[in-house]
Amino acid sequence: MNPNNYYFQLGITAEELSTLQEAFQLYDTKQNGHISVEQFSHILQEVGIVKPGNNAQELQHIIQSADINHDKVIDFNEFVLAMFRYMPHNNTSQQQQQINYNTQPQQAFSEKHTTDEELLACFQFFDQDHDGRISQKELEQVMIRFDTHLTPKELKEMMITADINRDGFIDFEEFKQLLPPL
Repeated sequence: MNPNNYYFQLGITAEELSTLQEAFQLYDTKQNGHISVEQFSHILQEVGIVKPGNNAQELQHIIQSADINHDKVIDFNEFVLAMFRYMPHNNTSQQQQQINYNTQPQQAFSEKHTTDEELLACFQFFDQDHDGRISQKELEQVMIRFDTHLTPKELKEMMITADINRDGFIDFEEFKQLLPPL
C-alpha cells in the first residue's frame, strides 16, 4: 500500500502533502531522507507549534513522540505524522472558533467526535485484518511500509508499552491513550 493513501485517509490533502514535502526538502539538504532533531525543533518553532524558548519540555515531548523508531532523526513519514498531529487543521480551527463564540455542548462534542474519527482512521490503517485490534505482526507490517527500521526488540517494546490490558493486542482505547490529545 502506498503511504500516500494513509495520509489521505487521515485527511491530508494532496496539496498539504506537497507542501510538507517541500518544507521537508528545504531542511533535508543532503537528500538523505531525514532531518536532524535540531532542524525539526527549528521547524516546530518556525511554524508556531512551540514558542521559541518557552517550553523545552513540550518541545522534547513532541520530538520524542515524532521519532517513532528512536533513531534520533526525523524521516519524512515521521515528519508528516508529526505535522498532522500538531498543526492546526482547517476544520478543527473552524470548530474551535465556533466553540469560542458559542460554547454549546453539542459543538464541543462534535470537535471530540472529529478527533476520534481521525484516530479511528489511523487505527484502521494499522488494523489490517479489521478485527478491532492491532497485533504485533500488523504493527510490524505498517512500520515496514513506512520504512522505519525497528528491531524485533523495539517492536516488542512498543507492544508492551501500548498493550495496557496485556492481551497481546492494541485495541482502539489503548491506541488512543498512546497519543497525546490533538
